Amino acid sequence: VKAYDEAERWYLNSVDTVKQDKNPYFIKNGDYKENFGIFGSKTITKADMNYSYGDYKSAIILYARLAKKSKYVKIKCAECAFMLKDFEKAKTYYRELAQEIDDAYFMFMLAECYNSEDVDTNTFENAVYWYEYSLEKGCSMCYYHLGICYEFGRGTEKNLEKALQMYKKGAEYDFDKANCLCKIGNYYFNNDEIEKATLCYKQAAELGNKRALLNIAISYFESGTSIFSYEEIRCFLAKSAALGSERAYEMILSIEESEENR
Repeated sequence: VKAYDEAERWYLNSVDTVKQDKNPYFIKNGDYKENFGIFGSKTITKADMNYSYGDYKSAIILYARLAKKSKYVKIKCAECAFMLKDFEKAKTYYRELAQEIDDAYFMFMLAECYNSEDVDTNTFENAVYWYEYSLEKGCSMCYYHLGICYEFGRGTEKNLEKALQMYKKGAEYDFDKANCLCKIGNYYFNNDEIEKATLCYKQAAELGNKRALLNIAISYFESGTSIFSYEEIRCFLAKSAALGSERAYEMILSIEESEENR
């Protein structure tokens, strides 16, 4: 019962308190110091309002009128283009910002643009280049993304050990910590180190990672060994499904169907 109560607490916390910004590394609207004048200020205010409502198409049209005059506006143009998946345009803005300001964040976002284009595989090599360059400048967000590149050979050689190193470094920082812990768990699981894998999944799950919760259940059913009880596993699946995992929801339905047929 005590173990079940703890699992239920995780579930309730995920529903009530686990909240993530859509893009936590984007700057806040209105975060500028320039004086745009009366008409310029009205344009920016309206653009910020459209942006906050998710109307990026209308926002970028307004931002573009002042993009040559302001760093803030150029950043917002880049963000709008990125959210609209116009990565070619976003890439142009972020490249200009990286050259003008030499900031690790803009290098990271430039890498994200290259990593989002699936037509030309050469873009993946450029993504790795800019992730590594950004990492040299101190951007900790790059660890998880470089780990993905090394894990799947995306723009570089496939190297699982190097991917693991990246995930371990990424787990030292709040940003992407849960994702990195989940990936570390996957590495241990694939090497039949089930207990170590489950402990990593547990840490990621406590941070609200739906994939980690699902992986705990998969580990339980596939390996037959777990540090958790069956009741906990059911609760973890419920939480994962509540966080949006379709696979977890399908597993719950499958379990219920098998129990009814007994």
